[in-house]
Amino acid sequence: MARILPLFIMAGVIGVALTILVTLILTQEAAAQTEQGSLACVDSNNNGKVDRAEVIDVIRQYFSGDPIPAQEQGSLTCVDLNNNGRVDRAEVIDVIRQYFSGDPIPTPEPTTAPTATPEPTVAEQWMGLTIATEDRCSTYDPDDYPYSASVEDDIVAAYGGVYGPYTGTWFQSQTETDIEHIIARSEAHDSGLCEATGIIRRQFANDLDNLTLASPSVNRHQKVAKDAAEWLPSMNQCWFADTIVKTREKYGLTIDQAEVDALEDILADCTSVDLIFAPRPSTPTPTPTPTPTPTPSRQVYASCEAAETAGEPRIQGSRGPGWGFPAWMVPSARDGDSDGVVCEQARP
Repeated sequence: MARILPLFIMAGVIGVALTILVTLILTQEAAAQTEQGSLACVDSNNNGKVDRAEVIDVIRQYFSGDPIPAQEQGSLTCVDLNNNGRVDRAEVIDVIRQYFSGDPIPTPEPTTAPTATPEPTVAEQWMGLTIATEDRCSTYDPDDYPYSASVEDDIVAAYGGVYGPYTGTWFQSQTETDIEHIIARSEAHDSGLCEATGIIRRQFANDLDNLTLASPSVNRHQKVAKDAAEWLPSMNQCWFADTIVKTREKYGLTIDQAEVDALEDILADCTSVDLIFAPRPSTPTPTPTPTPTPTPSRQVYASCEAAETAGEPRIQGSRGPGWGFPAWMVPSARDGDSDGVVCEQARP
C-alpha cells in the first residue's frame, strides 16, 4: 500500500499539471487564432500517426518549452479542419481542448482536388499539314461534289493527248479512260471538307490540279478512294505524292499519320516531282489499198446483127477460121462447135 500511494500522488500531480497546461492553452486560444504561422504535428515515434503525447509536446514547445511526461501516451490525431493542406496552430489547440473536454473531434469533409484543366494540345504538323485522324463529321454524298465532263477535254489538252500518268499509258481515245481525282472526293470529305460550303466542294471536284486520267480498271478497281498509305501508282509516284501534299495544303485538309509515313518514304528518294510522260508508241504507216480495175460492162445483144451494128469487135474462134462474138454477148445465137464464139464468119 505504501508503494502504491506515491504513484497516486504522482498521478494527481500530473493531472494538476495537465489541467494548468490546458487552462493556459484555452486562455491563449484567442491569441493563437491570430498568431501568424503554422504549427504542424510531428510523428516523432514513427508509428504512422501523430499521438496524443506528440500533439501535447508540440503545444508545450510552442508555448513554454517544458517537457511532457512520458506517461501521457494515447492516441490523438491532428486534423486539418480548414482544409488548407496543413495542421495550423489553432487547429492543434482545438484538438487538445476537445480531447480534454470530452467533445467529439470533428473530421474534416473530404475535399476533391479541383480537376486541372488540360493545356490545349498543339496539333502536330507535317509540311504545313495538320496530322489528324480522318473524321466524317457529316454524311458523304458524291452529289455534293459535282464536276463537269468537260474537265476531261481540259486534261487531254494539258497532257497533249489521252495519257494515264499512273501507268504511263497513251490511249487512242477518251472512251478508254475515266476522270480520276488524285485525292478522292470521299477522302477529302473525311479530311475536312465535311465542314466546307457547297462552293468549296464543287471547286475541289473540278480542280485540274487534282484531276488526271486513268483506265477504268485502275480507277474503279485498284485505286478507287484509297489514299497514299493504301495505294500507289506504278509510275509517277513523286508527282503523285507532291500533288497530294499541295492539294491538301490548298484546301486545308488534314492528313493521317499512316499517309504521312508513306509520303515521306516516297519524297525522300525524289530528285524531281515533275510529271513524267512515257514515249508515245510509234504509229505504223498504213498499207495503201490498191484501186481495183473497173470491169467493163457486159453488153448483151438480141442478135448477131445487133452486135455487128453496135460495132462490137469480133474474136477468132478456137475451132476454125471463123470470127465472131463471145457467146455471152449474143445468147440467142447457136455455138455450133462449142468454142464459145458465135456468129462466126470469115475474117473481115
